[in-house]
Amino acid sequence: MTLVVCDDKKEIALIRHDFLNSYNSFLELNSHENLFYLESFGQIGMIEDLKSLNKEQKELIIMLSWEILILTGQPIEIEYITLVNVFEQIGVSQDYNVQILKNVGF
Repeated sequence: MTLVVCDDKKEIALIRHDFLNSYNSFLELNSHENLFYLESFGQIGMIEDLKSLNKEQKELIIMLSWEILILTGQPIEIEYITLVNVFEQIGVSQDYNVQILKNVGF
């Protein structure tokens, strides 16, 4: 969700929001519950939960996050920094992040 609103351009946020909602539907997630969770526990709580994901789950999040980030073109610096920072907080190094992206052809 952080990536959806990271860019201050409304049209980019809307495109990313729609994209994220398509994955929410596919994974049978409720976006209102996700927002409630984020509001209740904050980013720190979400980071703590993401730390407990297994390797495959983290890899999926890496791929989806980058897909959202590049959906509207070249990401701005704050978006890149935010994403790398979140990954590092959940135990994903920048080197591992790059390795995963290369493996899937990003």
